[in-house]
Amino acid sequence: GQLFRYTSTERAKRNLMVFIRPTILRDGMAADGVSQRKYNYMRAEQIYRDEQGLSLMPHTAQPVLPAQNQALPPEVRAFLNAGRTR
Repeated sequence: GQLFRYTSTERAKRNLMVFIRPTILRDGMAADGVSQRKYNYMRAEQIYRDEQGLSLMPHTAQPVLPAQNQALPPEVRAFLNAGRTR
């Protein structure tokens, strides 16, 4: 065992950089629109990846976010509808 044993204590510092782009939203409708666009983008990416499939696990379905109207709880949907009728 001693002949083939390998130990290494190497430390490498890595930095994670996150770039944030601020967006000014003047009302709830603008926030809802931005949120909906980003949600739909992520959902479309998941659907695309599901159609491409995984090379390691063929015929395996990938998880996909539900359509946005289905994802919202009834309380949130009621709140959004109340805001739109004002």
